[in-house]
Amino acid sequence: MTTLQNTPTTTAAPALQRYDAFLASIPASSTTGWRWRKEGMIRTTNIAGRCYVSAAAIQSFLTRAEAGEFAKEHKTPAVQQTRAA
Repeated sequence: MTTLQNTPTTTAAPALQRYDAFLASIPASSTTGWRWRKEGMIRTTNIAGRCYVSAAAIQSFLTRAEAGEFAKEHKTPAVQQTRAA
């Protein structure tokens, strides 16, 4: 009689982390996280209505942020002159 041996597969699923837990570890607000997802700065995965982020996506986001890819010039509002009455 032949028996089948269970051999472990070499393809492992990527480690996923809850997106809100990732934001709490930075720390960043949920609004900021929503904006990052909307602008495509970080890729998330929706599983059963919850957002998850892979370790590769986190590393890519942090590398790009450290490189200054998301940097913008700060816009200071102009001072308005008031009229003398």
